[in-house]
Amino acid sequence: MDTCSSTEYRRPLRFFFFSFPAFGHMIPLIDIAKLFSRRRGVSCTFVATPGNEYAVRPAIEGSTVDLLLLPFPPEAAPGSGMGENLATVPRSQHGRLLSALPALKDPFHDLLRAHRADCVVSDVHSSIMWIDDVALALGIPRILFVIVGVFPATVVETVATLPGAHDESVETLTIEEGIELPKAELSTFLSNPEIIHAIEEAKRRCFGVVFNTFYELEGRYVDRYRTKPGCPRRTFCVSPVFLSKTTSAAAAAAANRGGKIDSAGEECLKWLDSVEAEGSVTYVCFGSENEFGRQQLTSIALGLEASGYPFVWVVKKSLAEDIAGWLPEGFEERMEGRGLIIKGWAPQVAILNHRAVGAIVTHCGWNSTLEAISAGLPLATWPLQCDQFVTEKYVTQVLRVGVSACRGARLAEAVREVMGSGGAEMRQRVREYAAKAKEAVQEGGSSYKDVDNLIEEVGKYHAAGKQG
Repeated sequence: MDTCSSTEYRRPLRFFFFSFPAFGHMIPLIDIAKLFSRRRGVSCTFVATPGNEYAVRPAIEGSTVDLLLLPFPPEAAPGSGMGENLATVPRSQHGRLLSALPALKDPFHDLLRAHRADCVVSDVHSSIMWIDDVALALGIPRILFVIVGVFPATVVETVATLPGAHDESVETLTIEEGIELPKAELSTFLSNPEIIHAIEEAKRRCFGVVFNTFYELEGRYVDRYRTKPGCPRRTFCVSPVFLSKTTSAAAAAAANRGGKIDSAGEECLKWLDSVEAEGSVTYVCFGSENEFGRQQLTSIALGLEASGYPFVWVVKKSLAEDIAGWLPEGFEERMEGRGLIIKGWAPQVAILNHRAVGAIVTHCGWNSTLEAISAGLPLATWPLQCDQFVTEKYVTQVLRVGVSACRGARLAEAVREVMGSGGAEMRQRVREYAAKAKEAVQEGGSSYKDVDNLIEEVGKYHAAGKQG
């Protein structure tokens, strides 16, 4: 099916996308917009503040997705010289940016009305809950985009109701049969009930929910979610969207997810080209928003050196500025030709799919996890915050495609495990999931069908002239 609907709704459906200002939210939502735009009878527009144009425009290059900029009202702007994305704003200023977001409500309403939007797709965060009000006022469906998988989302939503959740004498919670987590690793959700409230309220008011996953990866939990009381009856799994490339231009744009590929990214890909042994390099990245102290960074460096394997290590610019203060003495000389440090952003999807790369050391952010699995790479896991601890359990205990790598000494052991002969079964399992991921987004696959079903539902809503 390549039409927008079997109904009598005649003009193209106009989908508008708006994201919480963090790369982990924006990048997959941009991918969703590009995916929808390739369906006949659908037009897609991504809305972003001017301070995020630098990340969005390269990512939509080669697609038919339009970009509209939505400036902050002058009286509510985050501040002169301040960025408009959590990745570019100092952590001490995050609250200031988040408190400015509600000021976009009226301008966003006016933008959607002026462009006659048919549907708005957005993720969930307490600072952008006003999107529900805008959609309701305009009488258009709001699709809730969940940036993580069904398993971590379900745990986050229900953690406060687990036995022992509010008993101070209980240190560990059972999040699933045979799967336990220390309460300290779930404290973000236990101590911030407004997060759960925002999720529940968004679910209650939305037209439908889209998960950043594919059925074959989480089928058991998808089925459970779809039949769970209080969950939206329209639930769709549409990923991994970055695999859904239909033109060479769209495929090339994958390298620009999150920013325009720069000289450091090009240098990295050339360096990987020079590596003869297939699957011999470990890729190391802990996301755009996570921080390490000097001692931890030194420990990571020593762990990578002790592993004995070549590596590409992505280090945040803010941390790279002090690299001389934490890199072990003589490290660069000893690792010359064996290791490469990228200071800043890296073209992650392109790197993960390079023939020379054999595994990833990751913080277990859902995007990175999905990208690694889709590339057929086992994971050495080092979660740092929020839902990442839950995702690690899913990777290591349910899917069994990764091992824990926390702490430097353990890092070396974990890298050897996922890269060496002892990880053969793990690598075979993750390759099977990678094959299923590719099948899911092809015509007739589970994710492909869910995209068609979602667009069909929105078309029916407007053709009927009433709320579904």
